[in-house]
Amino acid sequence: MEQTTTKTTPCQRERLLVAGQQLFYARGVSVRVGALLKEANVARRSLYEHFGGKDGLVAAVLRRAADEDLGWYEVALADAAEPRARLLGLLDRRDELVSNADFRGCRYFATDLGIADPHKSGTCGDQGVPAAPPRTSRA
Repeated sequence: MEQTTTKTTPCQRERLLVAGQQLFYARGVSVRVGALLKEANVARRSLYEHFGGKDGLVAAVLRRAADEDLGWYEVALADAAEPRARLLGLLDRRDELVSNADFRGCRYFATDLGIADPHKSGTCGDQGVPAAPPRTSRA
């Protein structure tokens, strides 16, 4: 008797998050919704049901990234007892990150640069992502 295996696929929300992480980092947040839907293999309705739209997906991807980064920092800091060793451990890890062939820069800055006016688009405060402080000009 031939055995069939079923490949477990993540839920639509998870597929959208993964697609968002990959495409926003590779192409920026200006990537078209159609490309996100195609990469995630979901219908447009799923994007709006789970995130309220593309801006909500951007915010969720950034929240996930922040959680991952915070976890990484906590582990890196827990591995060393002395302040100097902690700092050197963080710098070593950062060096590993930027030396990776897939490294394309800071995902937070890339997102900020890809949004024309984050306060107008609603991607900051009302999506659970803290808004950046107002910029002041230097004389």
